[in-house]
Amino acid sequence: MKQAEIAASAAHWRCHPLIHHAPQPVRQAPQPAASMPGWMNAIDEFGAGKSLGVAVLLSAVNPKNLLLAVAGAAAIAQTGIAGGQQAVAYAVFALIASLGVAAPVGLYLALGKRSQELLAGLKDWLSAHNAVIMSVLW
Repeated sequence: MKQAEIAASAAHWRCHPLIHHAPQPVRQAPQPAASMPGWMNAIDEFGAGKSLGVAVLLSAVNPKNLLLAVAGAAAIAQTGIAGGQQAVAYAVFALIASLGVAAPVGLYLALGKRSQELLAGLKDWLSAHNAVIMSVLW
């Protein structure tokens, strides 16, 4: 689907007539701060247990996660190494796969209160770019 949209956009761009005058600068009104989607605002109020449940649910319903886990397990199983070594290999695979989520948690655990400003900036950036991020991830 996305590839078709990219191809259609590229075809439209190539067929678009060239403009033979200098483009005028576009003045844009200041953009208001991006607001968080409702579901993200609700997650802000969750405790540890409820957050864990939502994390498991969101990762379980994402078919990309399932396909990557199955592909990783299949690749490891085809190596022909012993079962214990396969378990270690899959644990390393799972550790690397979870670094994107584990990094902010590790930052909080390592820096404590000092991480709040950094994590708040990350949250603001994620909120401002939510549409792009979700289109890439889903």
